[in-house]
Amino acid sequence: MTPLEKLEAISLEEVAHARVGNIVASLRESDRLHELVIDHDSSGLPEICGIFSWTQIEKQLGAVIPPNNVAKSFAEIESTLIATDIKLTSQFVD
Repeated sequence: MTPLEKLEAISLEEVAHARVGNIVASLRESDRLHELVIDHDSSGLPEICGIFSWTQIEKQLGAVIPPNNVAKSFAEIESTLIATDIKLTSQFVD
């Protein structure tokens, strides 16, 4: 479960001016399948007013959206190499 302070959300104001591609880009950037939409109540406190779902967007578009599988760190590359049992030659290893 994601702790509250780590939840990412899009403001309702941003959504009002966004296109589907912007929402998909935001989901890719956050590396998540869902993104909350928040607004603020009359006292200024944030409240959830919506959610975007990667699979729901795909269903409504009638197309599969390819995920962004680009490694974001060397550790991700290393774990992929280990998982696929790819050996590094000595010229790449200290």
